[in-house]
Amino acid sequence: MGGGEGGWAFLPVDPVLPLVRVREMLVDSGVVVGCRCRVCGAGGVEWLWLDDVGVVEGCRGCGVGWDRVRPLRAGCAAYVMYTSGSTGRPKGVVVTHEGLANLAVEERVRFGVSSGSRVSQVSSPSFDAVVYEWLMAFSVGRGWWWRRRGVRGVGWWSCWTGRGCRIVL
Repeated sequence: MGGGEGGWAFLPVDPVLPLVRVREMLVDSGVVVGCRCRVCGAGGVEWLWLDDVGVVEGCRGCGVGWDRVRPLRAGCAAYVMYTSGSTGRPKGVVVTHEGLANLAVEERVRFGVSSGSRVSQVSSPSFDAVVYEWLMAFSVGRGWWWRRRGVRGVGWWSCWTGRGCRIVL
């Protein structure tokens, strides 16, 4: 999400989607560089491996805005979310930065989110509701707990409450 400061637009991709769909999304959106960890995702673009020690070290001390080709404005793209494809083919919807700050403030007030909160990832990374989870966690500088694949129902609730988490959308 920090890429937004650098003027990047974010394209969330669920690693459990079929490889064909992931490739279609990457090609259609015009992704040039992707960020992921080695256990996730598909090919098709140049990848920046977030769990590579060299990448982590190379990013230390990088300033914000030093390589922007244009100013970052509220109307710039923040992320692209693909529709479910009810028309036969998923379509990318560009969402701008406008309104995201207000949404984050509203979530903090309405749900009582604070620096002591923990927020769980419940939504698929490719479902637009995941943005609510991200904003809730990251706008107060807190962690975002990623649910392990296959953990659902009572097992999920036990993991969730055992970690002291208290906010669920």
